[in-house]
Amino acid sequence: MSKDISAAEAGFLEPVATVVRGMKRLRVKPGETVVVIGAGTMGILNAQVAKAFGAHVIVSELTQKSWIALHRWALRRLWTRRMATRWSR
Repeated sequence: MSKDISAAEAGFLEPVATVVRGMKRLRVKPGETVVVIGAGTMGILNAQVAKAFGAHVIVSELTQKSWIALHRWALRRLWTRRMATRWSR
């Protein structure tokens, strides 16, 4: 490993590589829509990689705390519990 990469950055490479590999296996193309269930660490990572692949990303998340993180990462399309409740009536 290069000495220019911190341990924290190096530890993050494996999850990023796994998500990139998954997007390639799914053959995600620009303009397609990708739905990510959950906005935890891996959900946000999947959403960011899908966005980098040019996909339109929708994230489903129940907790308001995670909505803030989504906005911080410039992921604007969001499906919430309130929306699901409104649609199920």
